[in-house]
Amino acid sequence: MNWLLEHPHSPIALPGKINLYGHDCLHVILNRGHSLPDEAFIRGFTMGNDLQTTWLHKQLYKFASSTVYPRKYRFSWKDFQCFDAGFEYGRSIQPRNLNQLDFSTYQHCTVSQVRQQLALSKATEIDSPPMRDRGC
Repeated sequence: MNWLLEHPHSPIALPGKINLYGHDCLHVILNRGHSLPDEAFIRGFTMGNDLQTTWLHKQLYKFASSTVYPRKYRFSWKDFQCFDAGFEYGRSIQPRNLNQLDFSTYQHCTVSQVRQQLALSKATEIDSPPMRDRGC
């Protein structure tokens, strides 16, 4: 089910779809781990940063990821708080549609250089009420 909604080659993938390499690069750039709240933040970030994402896409993803995803990958209420924080951060920044970026063009750069070129902060450096209030 994850593949159907998140993979770029799926015919029914939602906006924010990103290949695994790009997804993993965002984990590093945004300084996120691989816990479910971290995964929720990254998924929220990619959906929020994609200009095609609508309220309906967001609700559909939340429904699917809390009910039909394999149990160990299902998001809880707390995970959705991190998803929403990531979504808001993704919406708030330029450039947009980072899910379509070819991250391999940055393979000879340091993580700090990539953050600077893309004008991104580590998630732990984002000082916003949604991040603080949600514990993300």
